[in-house]
Amino acid sequence: MHPRTRRKLLLSTIILVVVLVLPIPGPTPVGRPQQRLVGALADGYRAVIGYPIVSLMLRFGAQAEADGKVADAERDFQIALGIGQVVPGAETTLMGYATGRMADLYRHLRRDAEAVPLYRRAEYIYLSAPDPDKAQLAYLGESLARSLRNTGNAWEANGEVEVSVRLRETLGDSSHSIWMRPIRY
Repeated sequence: MHPRTRRKLLLSTIILVVVLVLPIPGPTPVGRPQQRLVGALADGYRAVIGYPIVSLMLRFGAQAEADGKVADAERDFQIALGIGQVVPGAETTLMGYATGRMADLYRHLRRDAEAVPLYRRAEYIYLSAPDPDKAQLAYLGESLARSLRNTGNAWEANGEVEVSVRLRETLGDSSHSIWMRPIRY
């Protein structure tokens, strides 16, 4: 995508989010029950429009990362995380995915100290979901373990490895690598 087109799309997205999020000042002409209905409709609309916007920014970030444009990827992931805090919301699985993608980028850049809290946040979001995605939780645990080992926290990493291996086994997946075995002291 051409950079100018990308900037226009990004600017229009941000304007759209601001318009949806900011309340309109002044008295409302509708009564109290109608206000609740209008508020519920506005909240629903914000959530519906938030998912495609955040997903689009995640796609931009993934493409930039694949193209080797790390700074652009980081910026796009940060924009997705910023918009996603407001719409669709900080505790949605989409935000867990976005947080995990940002952590993956940091881990690949060997910025493991920055990746660890993001992986933990992503795990928390997925665990808070009504029906947690066990495969995604196993992946996040494995990635967190790698980052913990790279920062020198081998004991903590071993705990994450054990949880991830158990999750993979409950899924019938024996594809965890030899690397994922705990370190023996």
